[in-house]
Amino acid sequence: MIRVRDFDGELYGQFHFDKKIIDVDVKVAANKKLFIETMRHEVFEACLLLSGVGWGDVYQAEQVVRCMDELCYPALERLYKVIDKLNP
Repeated sequence: MIRVRDFDGELYGQFHFDKKIIDVDVKVAANKKLFIETMRHEVFEACLLLSGVGWGDVYQAEQVVRCMDELCYPALERLYKVIDKLNP
């Protein structure tokens, strides 16, 4: 479930493992690009936690999620643009 809440600028989004709910800030939800980026972040974090991977002592889920945000997703966006140019 996805809910829109007012986080007063403190958070963009948050996954609640116990309820399987993603909350998104109302200002984030109003901006399509930011909403997509935030949802992608929260969904990936939810996947790691629901799979059990995010609960290890050494493993830090947030670092992996941020790695995806900063490296993987931008690389994929560039790849999609190249693919679109090659296959209009």
